[in-house]
Amino acid sequence: MFLFEVAALGAAATWAIGGLISAKPAAHLGAIGFNCVRMWFVVVFLGIYVFATGTWSTVDSSHASLIFLSGFVGIFMGIHCCSSRSTVWDRVAQPSCFP
Repeated sequence: MFLFEVAALGAAATWAIGGLISAKPAAHLGAIGFNCVRMWFVVVFLGIYVFATGTWSTVDSSHASLIFLSGFVGIFMGIHCCSSRSTVWDRVAQPSCFP
């Protein structure tokens, strides 16, 4: 099996297990609270990894603006789309909305 297939299977398994593990904390904290806590964990552990391995220097400073723009758009669109009442997800999650 190739490395890419193994990586894809690992990512899918991690995604599935993460969803199972996080169900109760997400229900307790709420979606926004849970995602805030999760993002802080990501920032801390990614920062530790980057500084421990010295890989931050591999990011070219000319790409920093694109990285920050990508993060802003992703967060903005995530909040905007997930908080809208007229999304497809709301219709799927609440079957009673259908006639």
